[in-house]
Amino acid sequence: RNRDEATNAVAAVTERVRVVENRCTEVEKDLGNHVRMQSERDQTFTEKLNTCLKCTDELEMSLKSSDVVTHTTVSRVEDIMQRLVNAEDELQHKVSADYWQPQMEALQRADAKFDAKLSSMEKDMYARFSHESAQRDGVKNQLQDSLKTCMDKISSIRPLLLSNRP
Repeated sequence: RNRDEATNAVAAVTERVRVVENRCTEVEKDLGNHVRMQSERDQTFTEKLNTCLKCTDELEMSLKSSDVVTHTTVSRVEDIMQRLVNAEDELQHKVSADYWQPQMEALQRADAKFDAKLSSMEKDMYARFSHESAQRDGVKNQLQDSLKTCMDKISSIRPLLLSNRP
């Protein structure tokens, strides 16, 4: 009887060990699946985080470059505005006549020289035109006289030729 009880006890313990081992195997499988799924989630999260960090870095670099361009532009605009203010201030001051008087006198002298040159050239041109006109009239008269002389000679020879004809 003890033996049967011991055998039954060993069988019951063996069955319980088998059940516990099956449960442990299932727990290990569940734990492995859970660890694998958590690892995949962590990897996906890490990839998403890296993508977000990369986008954030790119955005930050873009923002910094935009800030630099903005500051440069603002600086240039301020310089231009300062130059404009200075130019406007300079324009507000009236220049005295003493400043312009030498330039105006020089301009008037140059104008007088050009007028004298122009009238001299006009006189020279009129003299040339009248000389050329006189020369052309002389050549014309000479040509007319030569032509008249030739015509007279031809007309005097023609009656002789007509009378000598049989």
